[in-house]
Amino acid sequence: MAAYRACTPFCNKLRSLGLQNGKLPSRQYLLQHLELVENDREFGERLGTLSELRDRTHCNFCQLVVKAVESSADQWDKYEDNASQSIDVLLFPDEQAFRLSYPSRFGTKLAFVAEEDGKITGPDNARPVINTQVRAAQITGWLAKCDTYHSKSCSNQNQGYRSINEHMTSNFRLLDLELGCVKRVPLHTRYVTLSYVWGQLPTFKLLKSNLDLLETEASIDNIKSNLPRTVADAMSLVKAIGERYLWVDTLCLIQDDEEDLKLGIQIMNSIYQGSYFTIVAGSGADAGAGLPGVQADSRRSQQMILEVGADLKMTITHSIDWHLSRSVYNRRCWTLQELALPKRTLVFINDQVYFRCQEANWSEESGADLWTHSIDLDDSNIIRIPDPSEGLLPAMWAYQKLCEDYSRRQLRFDGDALRGIAAILRLLSAGAQTSILEGLPSFFLDQALKFISSCGNSRRRPQFPSFSWAGWAGQVMWPRGKFVWSQGLESGYSTNEIVESLEKNAFIEWNALHPSGTLESLSYTTPNEASKLVKLMHSFPNVFPKETIDSAKEPLGIRPYATIRSSSHLGPSSSAKRCERRHGVSLSDLNLVNSQAEFIRVAQKIQDPREKLLLSNWLASRAARLRRPRSSQSSETWDTNYNTRPLSIAHEWENKLYEFRELSNSESHSTFGNDHVKEIPRGDERALVAQRYSVKASSESESSSIPSFPRYAVLYFRAISIHLILGETSQRDIDPVIVPPTHSAEAGRLQGHGPSSFDRISGRPLLSPAGELVGSLHPDNLDLLSHKLGTNVECILISRASVLTIGSALSASTASKIITSNQPDADYSTDQSRESTDDIYSNQRLESFWGLCIVWNRGIAERRGSVQVLPSALENACEPGPEIKTILLG
Repeated sequence: MAAYRACTPFCNKLRSLGLQNGKLPSRQYLLQHLELVENDREFGERLGTLSELRDRTHCNFCQLVVKAVESSADQWDKYEDNASQSIDVLLFPDEQAFRLSYPSRFGTKLAFVAEEDGKITGPDNARPVINTQVRAAQITGWLAKCDTYHSKSCSNQNQGYRSINEHMTSNFRLLDLELGCVKRVPLHTRYVTLSYVWGQLPTFKLLKSNLDLLETEASIDNIKSNLPRTVADAMSLVKAIGERYLWVDTLCLIQDDEEDLKLGIQIMNSIYQGSYFTIVAGSGADAGAGLPGVQADSRRSQQMILEVGADLKMTITHSIDWHLSRSVYNRRCWTLQELALPKRTLVFINDQVYFRCQEANWSEESGADLWTHSIDLDDSNIIRIPDPSEGLLPAMWAYQKLCEDYSRRQLRFDGDALRGIAAILRLLSAGAQTSILEGLPSFFLDQALKFISSCGNSRRRPQFPSFSWAGWAGQVMWPRGKFVWSQGLESGYSTNEIVESLEKNAFIEWNALHPSGTLESLSYTTPNEASKLVKLMHSFPNVFPKETIDSAKEPLGIRPYATIRSSSHLGPSSSAKRCERRHGVSLSDLNLVNSQAEFIRVAQKIQDPREKLLLSNWLASRAARLRRPRSSQSSETWDTNYNTRPLSIAHEWENKLYEFRELSNSESHSTFGNDHVKEIPRGDERALVAQRYSVKASSESESSSIPSFPRYAVLYFRAISIHLILGETSQRDIDPVIVPPTHSAEAGRLQGHGPSSFDRISGRPLLSPAGELVGSLHPDNLDLLSHKLGTNVECILISRASVLTIGSALSASTASKIITSNQPDADYSTDQSRESTDDIYSNQRLESFWGLCIVWNRGIAERRGSVQVLPSALENACEPGPEIKTILLG
C-alpha cells in the first residue's frame, strides 16, 4: 500500500484499515477508526469537488466515487456535469457501506467486498459475481428461506373450505411445463408468473384458433422455437428450480377474445398476488432480450472492484429501484402492477438476479441473504400494496404514489388507461372502503380531483372523463397539503389532523350519473343538518344574499327522475371510521375474492357472529349471480368442467376498469384542443332523466336544455362558480417547478436532476377585474388555454385549502412577476432565483379554496386545470359575480 500517494484524510485512514480477525470491518470499527459521526445523514466527510476527485487517479476509492457519481447522474436527462460540486461520504445508521451526498444519498453504496461468506459482517457487504450463469440452487435457497421465515407475510397457504364454484368465474390457465401444454386450473395451484416488456417484437400468442392445439400435451415443445427469448428463458428457469407451472399473459389469455381478456384482467390481482413468485425481466427493450444468466455464458459481470486498503476491496452497489429506474421495463404502464402486486419477485437486471419479498432484499452481489430479514432502505420507492385491513390512510397514500408513477409511464393504447392499473385500484379501493369512479376513489373526490399536470402538456384522452387523471396522457401529481402519510417515517401531520382535514375541508355533495340513468350518491352527509355548501355560503353574507342561499337548499333537480342508490354496497361514511385499522372480515375483503384459496384466507379471519352472517349473505349473493339457464347448469368439478365458459360477476364500477375503451368515430376525428363533447347513442338513459331540467352553461350559445352526455359517467353536483381573468407570467415562470422531495428515497434528487413525482406546472395568475391577484391556475394543457389569456375563465370551488401548493402564482416570490396580457413585459434581468413556496411537509399557510377551471359544451363541463383561489376572489370576481350552479362534469 506504500505506493499510494497522499489523498484526503478520509482516504488515508481508509487505506490503513484491514481485515479484523479475518472479517470485513464492522460498523463500530469504521466509526471508531475513520472518526465518523454516529447517524450522520446530512454532512459526512468532505472528499472534495468532483473535479478534484477525477484528478486523483492514484486513489482507488476516489475513482470509485467518481464512477458512482457519473453512473448515478447519467439517468437524469437534465443532468449537468457540475465539476465544482462538493462530494461528501456518509455512513447511515445500521449500515457499514458508504453513501454519497451527490447526486443522491439513496440508491448507491460503496461496499466492502467479501470473497467468501465467512468474511461478511453485515448485510450490505458485497460479493464478487463471477458466474456466467445463474445458480438455480441459490434461487431455490432464497425461496426456501423465505418460506421458512416469512410464511406469514410472503406465502399463500391453502386448506379445504366451503366451495365458491371458482371454475364458474375464473378463466385461469397455466403453462404445464411437465405435460407441455396450456391448462385451465384453479388459482390455488402453485405457479410462477412472468412480467416482461412485449415491445414491438412479433410473438406467438394464444388465439381462439389455436386454443385446442395448445391444450394438447407436448404442444408447447413444438412451438418453443417460435417463442420470444424471454418467455423461453422463463420456461427453462422454472423447470430448473423444480417448479411445474408458469403464467405468461400471451399464452394464458386468449389474445383475440375480448371477453377472455376482460375476465383475465378482472382476476389479475389474484394472479400476481397468488403466485409463488414473479420473474421480472428488467433487462432489454422487448421480449427478445431474455433473462441474462439463465442460458450458459449469457451474461458478463459489470462489477468494478478495486483495492482500497490492506486486503480490503470495495465496489459500487445499487438498489433494485436504482436499476429499474433506468430500464425500459420501468417506462411501461402495464409493468407497474406486475411489480407492485407480487409478494415475491425475482428481478433479472444489471446482469444479475435480485430477490425481493415482504421481509427481505437479497441478491447475488450482496451478503444480505445470510440474514433472514433484511429490507433495503433504498427499495422504498417500489411501493408495496398495503393490506386492505390497514385502512384508509395507507391505501390513499399508495393510491397517490402509484397513480403518479403510472402517469409517468408509456401506454401503447389509450383505451387501456384504466385496465393497465385495474388490479391495483381494486385492492386499494378495498383498503379505503370505496368504489372507483373512472380511476378515482369515489368517496374521496375532494382530494382525488386536485391532481396537477407536471408539465402542462397532457394530451386529452376522449374515451375517459376530463375530471380523472385517466382522461389525460401525461405525468400528474397530487399536492400533499395536509394529506401526508408515510409508514415508518416521520410525517408532518398526525392521523387525526389528516382526518380532520379530509372532513372539514369538504363542502361538495358529489353524485355520479351513470349511462344507465342511475344516480349514485358519493358523499357522506349528516341527516337533518344543513349542507356544508350552505354553511360555507352563510360565512360570506356580503356575497350570497338570502334568496341565493335558499336556492342552494333545494334538492338537485334530477333526483325525482333518476334511480337513486348509495355507492355499490359500501356506502359513503366518515373518514374517521375509514382510518381505523380493521380486524376480522369486511364486505370489501370478500369482494376481492376471485379464488377458492383467497376465500379460505378471508374466511379464516372471521371473529364474531356478525361476520359469519356477512359471509353467508355474500355466498348467497354470489350464488344468485352465478345461476345459469337450466340447460347449462352443471355440478361438475374442476377435473371435468374445463369447457364451461366462466362468467364475470363484477360490480358495475369494476367492469368499467376491465374494459378496453374503443375510440369512437366522432372522437377519432376530433382535434386536440377542441372542447367538443362527443355524440353518444340516443339510447343513453341520462337523456331521458334530464328532460325536465337544464344545466346552466357558461355561454349563451348553449341553447339545448338537454345535455349531450359523453359515454362515461359524469359527476353531478352543485358548486360555487366564479369568473376570473387569466393573466400571463414571464417566460421564466413557464417551465414546470422541479421539486426535490424530502423524507424519502427521492430526497437526494436535486433540483433539475430528473423526474420526480412532486414536479408540477407553475401556476398561472388569476386576476380580479381590478388586476388584483386572487388565484392560481395549474393548467392540464397550456395550449387549451392559450387563447384565453387576458379573458375570463370559469372556476368552480370544490374544497377548502389551508396551504399553497408549490409553484403557486399566489406565492410572494412570484406575485411581483405577474403581468396581464395588455401590459408590457416587466424587466426580469435580475438574478433572483425562484424559490418554492413550500416543501412537502412544511407548506406556506394561507386560507384558500381548491377548485377546477372548466369549459362548457352543450351542457357538459370539462376540466382544464386545478386552481387555488383566495376568499377575496368571491368578493372580487368578474360579472356576474359568484353563482350557485348545478354542474355535470365530464
